[in-house]
Amino acid sequence: MRRYSYSDFFQTFPEIYRNFSQVVDHATNFRAEVEDKRILHGAKSVLSIGAGEAQLELGLCRDLGASMTIVEPEATYVQKIRSEAKLLKTPDLITEIFEGTFQNYAPSRLFDRIFAIHSWYAIGKDKMQLQRALDFLELNGQLFITLVSADNPIQKIAKFTSNESGAGLTAEELSDWAKSCGFQHKYWDNKRSIKCSLLQNDEGLTSAGKALVSFPAFTPWHEMTQAEQIRVQEILSSARNGDSIILKNGCLLIQK
Repeated sequence: MRRYSYSDFFQTFPEIYRNFSQVVDHATNFRAEVEDKRILHGAKSVLSIGAGEAQLELGLCRDLGASMTIVEPEATYVQKIRSEAKLLKTPDLITEIFEGTFQNYAPSRLFDRIFAIHSWYAIGKDKMQLQRALDFLELNGQLFITLVSADNPIQKIAKFTSNESGAGLTAEELSDWAKSCGFQHKYWDNKRSIKCSLLQNDEGLTSAGKALVSFPAFTPWHEMTQAEQIRVQEILSSARNGDSIILKNGCLLIQK
């Protein structure tokens, strides 16, 4: 199996990531978490690490009036975010868009909240970077991190393909490690249910299903061997519950 780098995969197969994003729908899924847990209650400033297309962030700006600073390493997404931000009724709520990694970002202000929605994979179990994130918070500010659970087929496919940068770090791993380093936090599960009919039909995997197994492998479906295709389908099927596939994630909330 040929595995592309994160950046090369984005640039070569943007439609796969687009389909993958539509299937997992982080914007809707974690918007519900933010609202249910009142994570933004009283917050006026937010830093988002690795925002991707920033659908969640732009929606929060539009609906809740929270000012947003965005850190995103991919130039394609930075350009799209800039274009989308101009369409907001209050575009000044996007206070900064930094094109680069969190490790290279130096803020000029502190924040009430920091989001890392499925982006902490690129940072990993790095005590210095976790402390840096907390240092960027106002007193009593909160860092909200989401990652795949060990039970998530996305993580299992990344592990099968030895793709450590795709989803190699699980929420459980990060939580256990953070506790061992003295970073106390709240932890809870998040589950996204996807109808099997969206992912598979009588002819096999749909374009959405192929995207769901291709992105965590950083390898397009058509470049996988037959044996690899069979194995990733088995992994996907292992997460089936009735007529749905369950994608389990973990959420960490660390308060300064």
